[in-house]
Amino acid sequence: MKPLLRAATAVAVLAAATLAPAMAQVTKPVSQVVQWNRTLLVIVHTPGAQPATVHPTRSFAIMHAAIYAAVNGIDGTHKPYLVRLSASHFASQEASAAAAAHEVLVKL
Repeated sequence: MKPLLRAATAVAVLAAATLAPAMAQVTKPVSQVVQWNRTLLVIVHTPGAQPATVHPTRSFAIMHAAIYAAVNGIDGTHKPYLVRLSASHFASQEASAAAAAHEVLVKL
């Protein structure tokens, strides 16, 4: 658990140091999916953050399945992968994607 906390701290520091200048130059905000992908890449590349027996693609697959289910629960335009979730059509898809990715990474 401590290596994951160290990885999360490293992510926060790297994000503050590197994303702020990049975000100042970009007029359109980066989607939540891209931001959480970058976060998971940092975690995957941090030695000891995940067990050596877990392939990194597993973490990406779980995170993206959760994002898909969360956003589709609001949008409802695609076939559910495993379970049908439903939420208000007025809910934020960006917030839903961020919350789903966050919950997955906390549990991994």
